[in-house]
Amino acid sequence: MHRVADEASLDTNKLNIDDINSKISDEQRQPYQNTFLQECEYMNVLIKVIVTSLAEIELAFKGELTMNEKMENLMNAIFLNRVPANWTKYGFVSTRVLSSWLDNLK
Repeated sequence: MHRVADEASLDTNKLNIDDINSKISDEQRQPYQNTFLQECEYMNVLIKVIVTSLAEIELAFKGELTMNEKMENLMNAIFLNRVPANWTKYGFVSTRVLSSWLDNLK
């Protein structure tokens, strides 16, 4: 579970879209820059999903939430070093194991 706690630090790695957007002048704005901004937003959604699901599991361990099938599936995937299904729904296609996938995400 130590690895899971480490991944909660992903929340601090969210991309500041407003800051990035302010550094792109109108003259520089091309389709590539717009795509880059969309990918940044996409990554932030993925990070939010990861952090939220890990926080729910932590609350369940504390007895503040009832453990459900979704949480059990998430814990099983983490235990087996697989990318959880609800993360791949928002993430990128990969055949990596969870630890390598998270390193790639960072």
